[in-house]
Amino acid sequence: MPSAKFLTRNGLVFVAVAVAYFVYMRFVANALPDSWGGEVNVFVAPFLVGVIGAFAFAGAVWMRLVLVAVAVALVLLMITGSGDPAKPGLHLWVTGGMVLIALLGMLCAVVVKHMIGRRTPAN
Repeated sequence: MPSAKFLTRNGLVFVAVAVAYFVYMRFVANALPDSWGGEVNVFVAPFLVGVIGAFAFAGAVWMRLVLVAVAVALVLLMITGSGDPAKPGLHLWVTGGMVLIALLGMLCAVVVKHMIGRRTPAN
Protein backbone atom coordinates (compact mmCIF):
# COMPACT_ATOMS: atom_id res chain seq x y z
CA MET A 1 0.00 0.00 0.00
CA PRO A 2 1.43 3.41 -0.93
CA SER A 3 2.52 5.68 1.87
CA ALA A 4 0.98 9.06 2.59
CA LYS A 5 4.21 10.78 1.53
CA PHE A 6 4.09 8.99 -1.84
CA LEU A 7 0.44 9.90 -2.43
CA THR A 8 0.99 13.49 -1.34
CA ARG A 9 3.96 13.88 -3.68
CA ASN A 10 2.09 12.48 -6.68
CA GLY A 11 -0.97 14.57 -5.84
CA LEU A 12 1.03 17.78 -5.64
CA VAL A 13 2.96 16.96 -8.83
CA PHE A 14 -0.32 16.13 -10.61
CA VAL A 15 -1.81 19.50 -9.65
CA ALA A 16 1.39 21.34 -10.61
CA VAL A 17 1.63 19.62 -14.02
CA ALA A 18 -2.06 20.17 -14.75
CA VAL A 19 -1.95 23.84 -13.74
CA ALA A 20 1.24 24.53 -15.72
CA TYR A 21 -0.16 22.82 -18.82
CA PHE A 22 -3.48 24.66 -18.43
CA VAL A 23 -1.73 28.03 -18.13
CA TYR A 24 0.35 27.27 -21.20
CA MET A 25 -2.60 26.11 -23.31
CA ARG A 26 -4.86 28.94 -22.16
CA PHE A 27 -2.52 31.92 -22.30
CA VAL A 28 0.66 31.08 -24.23
CA ALA A 29 -0.57 28.76 -26.98
CA ASN A 30 -2.63 31.42 -28.73
CA ALA A 31 0.22 33.94 -28.65
CA LEU A 32 2.59 31.79 -30.73
CA PRO A 33 3.01 32.62 -34.43
CA ASP A 34 0.79 30.76 -36.86
CA SER A 35 3.77 29.55 -38.90
CA TRP A 36 5.02 27.16 -36.20
CA GLY A 37 2.79 27.60 -33.16
CA GLY A 38 0.37 24.84 -34.09
CA GLU A 39 3.10 22.23 -34.27
CA VAL A 40 4.48 23.29 -30.91
CA ASN A 41 1.05 23.18 -29.27
CA VAL A 42 0.08 19.80 -30.70
CA PHE A 43 3.39 17.92 -30.65
CA VAL A 44 6.09 19.58 -28.53
CA ALA A 45 4.05 20.72 -25.52
CA PRO A 46 2.38 17.35 -24.80
CA PHE A 47 5.68 15.55 -25.42
CA LEU A 48 7.39 17.79 -22.85
CA VAL A 49 4.56 17.24 -20.36
CA GLY A 50 5.22 13.52 -20.71
CA VAL A 51 8.96 13.98 -20.19
CA ILE A 52 8.35 16.10 -17.10
CA GLY A 53 5.93 13.49 -15.79
CA ALA A 54 8.52 10.74 -16.20
CA PHE A 55 10.91 12.54 -13.87
CA ALA A 56 8.45 14.25 -11.51
CA PHE A 57 5.98 11.48 -10.65
CA ALA A 58 6.98 8.65 -8.34
CA GLY A 59 6.05 5.00 -8.54
CA ALA A 60 5.77 2.33 -11.16
CA VAL A 61 5.84 3.24 -14.85
CA TRP A 62 2.20 2.27 -15.36
CA MET A 63 1.13 4.62 -12.54
CA ARG A 64 3.12 7.50 -13.99
CA LEU A 65 1.59 6.78 -17.42
CA VAL A 66 -1.91 6.97 -15.98
CA LEU A 67 -1.18 10.20 -14.10
CA VAL A 68 0.26 11.90 -17.19
CA ALA A 69 -2.62 10.71 -19.40
CA VAL A 70 -5.25 11.93 -16.95
CA ALA A 71 -3.52 15.31 -16.46
CA VAL A 72 -3.25 15.96 -20.21
CA ALA A 73 -6.77 14.75 -20.96
CA LEU A 74 -8.28 16.74 -18.09
CA VAL A 75 -6.64 19.98 -19.20
CA LEU A 76 -7.50 19.51 -22.86
CA LEU A 77 -11.12 18.66 -22.12
CA MET A 78 -11.39 21.71 -19.86
CA ILE A 79 -9.96 23.92 -22.63
CA THR A 80 -12.07 22.51 -25.48
CA GLY A 81 -15.29 22.21 -23.50
CA SER A 82 -17.96 20.51 -25.58
CA GLY A 83 -16.06 21.06 -28.82
CA ASP A 84 -17.31 22.51 -32.08
CA PRO A 85 -21.01 21.88 -32.81
CA ALA A 86 -20.22 21.62 -36.53
CA LYS A 87 -17.74 18.80 -35.86
CA PRO A 88 -19.07 16.80 -32.90
CA GLY A 89 -16.53 14.50 -31.31
CA LEU A 90 -13.51 15.92 -33.15
CA HIS A 91 -12.08 17.42 -29.97
CA LEU A 92 -12.08 13.95 -28.41
CA TRP A 93 -9.95 12.59 -31.27
CA VAL A 94 -7.53 15.49 -30.97
CA THR A 95 -7.36 15.04 -27.21
CA GLY A 96 -6.68 11.32 -27.65
CA GLY A 97 -3.87 12.04 -30.10
CA MET A 98 -2.27 14.56 -27.79
CA VAL A 99 -2.51 12.14 -24.86
CA LEU A 100 -0.71 9.53 -26.98
CA ILE A 101 2.02 12.06 -27.78
CA ALA A 102 2.40 12.82 -24.05
CA LEU A 103 2.65 9.11 -23.30
CA LEU A 104 5.27 8.71 -26.03
CA GLY A 105 7.28 11.53 -24.44
CA MET A 106 7.04 9.85 -21.09
CA LEU A 107 8.10 6.46 -22.42
CA CYS A 108 11.08 8.02 -24.20
CA ALA A 109 12.14 9.74 -20.98
CA VAL A 110 11.72 6.52 -18.98
CA VAL A 111 13.93 4.63 -21.44
CA VAL A 112 16.60 7.36 -21.33
CA LYS A 113 16.39 7.49 -17.53
CA HIS A 114 16.80 3.69 -17.38
CA MET A 115 19.77 3.78 -19.78
CA ILE A 116 21.48 6.50 -17.77
CA GLY A 117 20.92 4.58 -14.54
CA ARG A 118 22.50 1.41 -15.94
CA ARG A 119 25.70 3.09 -17.16
CA THR A 120 28.78 1.96 -15.35
CA PRO A 121 31.43 4.53 -14.51
CA ALA A 122 34.62 4.35 -16.55
CA ASN A 123 37.77 3.53 -14.65
